[in-house]
Amino acid sequence: MPVRVFYRTTMGSSQNFSSHTPYSKALCLSSLCCLLLIWTLGGDAAPIWRELEAGLQFASFPSPQAEGSAGIDILRIDPSRFRFSLHSASAGEPTPYALSVWAEREDLVMAINASMYLPDQSTSTGYLRYGAHINNPKINSKFGAFFVAEPDTPDLPRAAILDRECDPWEEHLPHYMLVAQNYRLIDTNGKVLWLPGGPEHSIAAVGQDRQGHILFIHCRIPMTGEGFAASLLNMPLALRSLMYVEGGSQASMLVSCPTFRRLWIGQSSMPFLYQPESGATLPNIIGVRRRPQ
Repeated sequence: MPVRVFYRTTMGSSQNFSSHTPYSKALCLSSLCCLLLIWTLGGDAAPIWRELEAGLQFASFPSPQAEGSAGIDILRIDPSRFRFSLHSASAGEPTPYALSVWAEREDLVMAINASMYLPDQSTSTGYLRYGAHINNPKINSKFGAFFVAEPDTPDLPRAAILDRECDPWEEHLPHYMLVAQNYRLIDTNGKVLWLPGGPEHSIAAVGQDRQGHILFIHCRIPMTGEGFAASLLNMPLALRSLMYVEGGSQASMLVSCPTFRRLWIGQSSMPFLYQPESGATLPNIIGVRRRPQ
């Protein structure tokens, strides 16, 4: 059944007042002013989600690294409306492609990095499989999250992030068409797992909220992994799980639908080097298409 989440600002109790009394008019005016003030200030109580199409919303949130500007962009996806796929150069492609090229070739509505990759420019740093094609058969003992999608049974969620500490991942992985293992940024109790400090860089991440939506997340403004995760936990996202999929100039995200088209690419750690407008070539990406309804 479709997942729907609505954020509402409560303006008072449910007492009945006639709409024609001076008191009720003053109350309505006061309530409207309060609501406009919250939106103007960008308070966490009233996040503004833009409906791009059924089952897909977009929002920009301020980054603490760049006060006054939106730095963290999020696509919120309903898995009952969209299906997920993995696209890998190791599956027979002659070369890795930039994310926009992957999307055009595969007719994708959305796309994001599937994972970091090894120096061979092909193999994922964690376990990565799509159907019978296995890009990396090894479970990485340091990575605690699995993005999974397209199960072979209706008893399992159509897409989810499994936590190695609390979810029956060994039992569930064989039932999913798509499995991508990555580093956990938070645990299911909302604890940040990335160690403090370290370099600042652009970040692409995949999350799941407690209503079952999948979140594609991109932050171009350089941040530490800890700062990025802490910022997301302070936003009204109801995050259950969050995993890091890529950083730096390789961090990429894309959406292409009739009302909104955009490509996000990360900043290079060496800005003096040439960076193509289409972004870095990526050997493994997660794609999203509409489900037949």
